[in-house]
Amino acid sequence: MSAREDVPISDGCRGFCEDAPHGMLIADVAGVIVWANRAAAGILAHESLDELLYKPLFSVLFSLRTGSWDNLSFHTQKTGTFTFSALPTSRMSGESSFDVMIIRATRDGKEWYYLYLTPQFEKQISTRTTRRDAERLNLALRCAELGAWDLNLRTGVMVVEDRWAKVIGYQPDELLPFTAEKYFELLHPDDREESISLFSGWSKGKNPSGSGEVRLRHKDGHWVWIRSHWQVFWSPEKEPELMVVGVHQNITDKVKKDEAIRQAQRKIAMLSSVTCQDILNQVTVIRMLYDIMEMTGEVSSESDTWKQLSKINDAALAIERQIGFTRDYEDLGSEPPLWQDVGELTDRVAAMPAFSALTVTCTCRTIAVYADPKLERVMTELFTNALQHGGKVTSITVSCSTSPDGTVVITIADDGVGIAENRKKTIFSRGIGVVTRYGLYLSREILSVTGITIQETGTEGTGAVFSLSVPQESWRMQTNPALSR
Repeated sequence: MSAREDVPISDGCRGFCEDAPHGMLIADVAGVIVWANRAAAGILAHESLDELLYKPLFSVLFSLRTGSWDNLSFHTQKTGTFTFSALPTSRMSGESSFDVMIIRATRDGKEWYYLYLTPQFEKQISTRTTRRDAERLNLALRCAELGAWDLNLRTGVMVVEDRWAKVIGYQPDELLPFTAEKYFELLHPDDREESISLFSGWSKGKNPSGSGEVRLRHKDGHWVWIRSHWQVFWSPEKEPELMVVGVHQNITDKVKKDEAIRQAQRKIAMLSSVTCQDILNQVTVIRMLYDIMEMTGEVSSESDTWKQLSKINDAALAIERQIGFTRDYEDLGSEPPLWQDVGELTDRVAAMPAFSALTVTCTCRTIAVYADPKLERVMTELFTNALQHGGKVTSITVSCSTSPDGTVVITIADDGVGIAENRKKTIFSRGIGVVTRYGLYLSREILSVTGITIQETGTEGTGAVFSLSVPQESWRMQTNPALSR
């Protein structure tokens, strides 16, 4: 008897898998075995592969933990992988028990389940290695000052280690019995609603992994900033439990330093603003005197004196423009970056009266980028640039694509005249585009705060195309947003 022809195993790997020392099985969506190797036949106490093929999985193995194929496939679909202990039905003894890891995958639109069988006596050989790995993990957590925790989603019981408790001033036994409800009581009021929503979503398959920042009340009353990383998984106990495991890191010092930097930036910006206003007041006096002399004609427009006065007026205008640019630039980076939905951002800009005549299309509806709060200004500048320099622009399209290195490229393309090849780099220089007052230069600086780059990639005659390259760590899909600030 031969395996099904559509079994998802390549010819190049077939020989290796058939001779592998560990048992391997492939089952279809109904739990019927469609492929097996010789080691699997031996572990399941069958003399030949033909005795395994096309049999229901649970007719050749028994597991108290899973009970049935429907139960096993349900657990596997929840997390993608699942582990359990089993016995061959033909030899129900503890000595013949083995461990099973099952992985769900899809190929060509079909659902398959890959099973790896390992006799439990082989696990005993690796006990010393496992103990050593645990010691190394504990040392790494201690060096990184990370406190581990886990949560049973059915019972709501949380287990925290010493370092976790000491971060907020407690000994572990002072928190017992520790539950999710008690954890919520320790949370800052502004963080509770979001955290409760996150916890309840875990049992529904939402946010199976991620990170976020919260504040916990210290035993002496002050607030401690914590960054938490988590992963949802099925426990390998006899009775399966949906668990969450994670680590906490005290980032209070970092948060305080960041806030101190922001406060300093605000003060510098305020001082700059006052200084700029004083300079503008003096510039206004110069320009007003020039206008008065021009109106009264007290200085001949043909004289050398008037020519010198005109140069003074031009210099005053240049100072005025420079001050305007400085005001635009002075608070750049003063506010922390935010996750911003590209689709919503496009809609807000497109709704501005200045762009009412444009047909704006956005196909980038599931991407959010981590950028300076002035990102909306960047998009506004690109739309404005299209209207002012693109000729008869009637439409703008915003789209996204991914690169092999994980970068997302957001393109803003118009149907105007485009930009000449010899001007593509200079358009981002200071002083270019006087009408928009350093707009493209400032846009590039705003994007660079979170590592986003911008370049013009269109073809002259077919419209301008501005491409924003967003690094992998600065974008995410909006279908599964993580807890973040």
